[in-house]
Amino acid sequence: MALLRDPLLNKGTAFTESEREALGLRGLLPPCVLTMETQAQRVLTNLRTLPTDLEKYVALNALHDRNEALFFRVVVDNIDEIQPIIYTPTVGLACQKYGLIFQRPRGMTATRRCSSASSSTISTRSSRSSTRRRSGSPARNTA
Repeated sequence: MALLRDPLLNKGTAFTESEREALGLRGLLPPCVLTMETQAQRVLTNLRTLPTDLEKYVALNALHDRNEALFFRVVVDNIDEIQPIIYTPTVGLACQKYGLIFQRPRGMTATRRCSSASSSTISTRSSRSSTRRRSGSPARNTA
């Protein structure tokens, strides 16, 4: 189940029958196996039905949170159509509406109110990461 929640590893319905069996995913996904290309086409079809670029941005952001490989496949194969949705001008509107469209934390958010706290957090995390790397332990995101 954790595999399906990890956007870096999740392939959605592109997991083959043998992968589903080996990874214990049987019954957790729809029974059909779809290629990455077929999934990308479905994403585009659904995206094109949405009435505003902001709604498309939210849908793509949700896809990015679920399945990064599919997100980047859709973006790379359709850059002329997708770029204005995930970059200027839509991302400006998304920033203005951030509180309304927030789905899950990703990256780091900084405001004027927390700028000194953010600086100390970055400093603390950087020194922890450096210590881990020197000690031979892999650096992990502990947020």
